[in-house]
Amino acid sequence: MNREIEEKLKFALQTIDQYLGEKDIKVIGTRESDKSELVKLAQIIRKNVLIREEILPDMVPASPVWRLLIEMYIAKYQGRGVSITDAALLVNIPLTTTLRYLKILEDKGILQRDSDRHDKRRAWLRLREKGILIVERSLRRLAYDIKEFLS
Repeated sequence: MNREIEEKLKFALQTIDQYLGEKDIKVIGTRESDKSELVKLAQIIRKNVLIREEILPDMVPASPVWRLLIEMYIAKYQGRGVSITDAALLVNIPLTTTLRYLKILEDKGILQRDSDRHDKRRAWLRLREKGILIVERSLRRLAYDIKEFLS
């Protein structure tokens, strides 16, 4: 990934962060019991992306960064760990590209790498509180827009 793409990605993340900070939509509440609804919505998004990839296999149907965030969010609430290699496989992008995206997300305080206690070659990824809030705000906004569309 070249410098121009990195800068565009950083700008996109800043814009999303700023927008979501201004638009804290609460269609699905913030109670812990509401988390399962957000996880279900994240799983629906994942399924939709996979269907679009199947229909147009040579096209990128969703931002790899967004897919990383969704996968990490789902994994968190399923109690699963996500390694760096797992992340690359989950979003179907090269490991080198995944590493660049992960570095940007780390630098923004969205995710964290934790060393594996048993295997120093492996690191586990987890969303930080800021990352969880970004995903949940996005999911709430999507739920709100769907509700508005259906009414």
